[in-house]
Amino acid sequence: MKTGYRRDMYGNYLILSEGESLPCEAYQIRMLVINEIPGFLPCHVHEMDGCRLFYYNVTSRQSLQTIQDHKQMQSGLLELLFQAVSDALEQCAEYLLDADGLMLRPEYIFVNPEKTDVRFCYWPENDENFREQLRALAEYLLTLLDHEDRRAVFLGYEFYRLSMGDEFTADALHALLRECRQPVEQKESTAIAVEKNLDEELAQQADYENEFFDCEEDKREKKKPGRRNGERTGERTDRRFAGILFARWKKIKKAKKKEKKREEQSLEELLGEEWEKQTILEEMEQQEAESREGMAAENEETLYGGRETSEWERRSVAEGGGHVPHTEPEDDEGAFETVFLGEARVMKKQTISEKAILIPQPEYGKSVIALENDSILIGKSRRAADLVLPSPAVSRIHVRMLWDGETYRMEDQNSRNGTRVNGELLQSDELYALRDGDVVEIADLKYIYRLVCEEK
Repeated sequence: MKTGYRRDMYGNYLILSEGESLPCEAYQIRMLVINEIPGFLPCHVHEMDGCRLFYYNVTSRQSLQTIQDHKQMQSGLLELLFQAVSDALEQCAEYLLDADGLMLRPEYIFVNPEKTDVRFCYWPENDENFREQLRALAEYLLTLLDHEDRRAVFLGYEFYRLSMGDEFTADALHALLRECRQPVEQKESTAIAVEKNLDEELAQQADYENEFFDCEEDKREKKKPGRRNGERTGERTDRRFAGILFARWKKIKKAKKKEKKREEQSLEELLGEEWEKQTILEEMEQQEAESREGMAAENEETLYGGRETSEWERRSVAEGGGHVPHTEPEDDEGAFETVFLGEARVMKKQTISEKAILIPQPEYGKSVIALENDSILIGKSRRAADLVLPSPAVSRIHVRMLWDGETYRMEDQNSRNGTRVNGELLQSDELYALRDGDVVEIADLKYIYRLVCEEK
């Protein structure tokens, strides 16, 4: 299998080729090209030099592998993913497609920036078995689970158990999702079911009691004919009503006991050893936090010598990381740097964690962007991007930057308006190593890339 990317004026495309040879008129290829199947990436096919190329439109979408790079998997995204897998299997059954064509590798599963829609590549020439891909996906997800999210842990391990079984169906996955959502909907659904069963049972019991009391009253009526019919009827009605109330009270009490027992069942019983591990991890994190607080207090006492300090001194130490004199200097050498760009502007000294900066062009009136993390997603979506650029031309997730120990490598994320370095357009699969002084263009925004590690 050969993978590539291509950009044109209409969007970005993932290209798959060199798979299992199938005739052009093959049923699965025709169904994929003619129909827009829900949950599948739009696809069209080209023939070039005897090679068949499958083009999948991935504009403004990122692969699951890219989105979860250096991040933990939350339960919300897991539920969305499992629901999408279940729906994709149902679509395969509806269109009579072989499930082996579903590409379940994380680099071929694409998610929109809001994480509300998951799409799959369906490649008819795929030679990998669906069950093997499913198990590989389950193992991949286990490595990303957020163990503080207990629902995510439950979903991840249950999905792994299903993938290792002999029978994996859309119904089994639906049942898993229902079981996960049950604590939220349990009270409403259980109350309705209990009330319905109680009404049916009480109706049957009332009919039986009516027949029994009628039979007994008829016998007594023959033995004591002196009473009037109205008195016998009233007594019989009172006894029947009391019996029905007593039976209904017993049923309701029994149902409440069952409901209470079900509510008391916690995730501790479902997760077993995982629950114990989570408890140990929480205790260790709490101990580390207390230790850090103690060290911070000791460092503060050492730094200030036990004297009272001003708010300015404490803030300066927190920002600059060094010792502050007892008096507040008007212009300490090295503490501040003043740059004149048509107006007076004060720039704070670079923090230790910064690796590089992006200087906007033109620089007048704009802020320098500091790059600190090993992996940074840049875009205009406040929910999905780590670094937000408020420009209409910037895609929701536009570009990703990865630190390799010496410099950042830049990779375009299927953006609509593209990313350029020194005037050259980056391809979607290109990972470009930036050099000090490179001119970076993100849509209509231009920056100069500067390394700050060597200066420190």
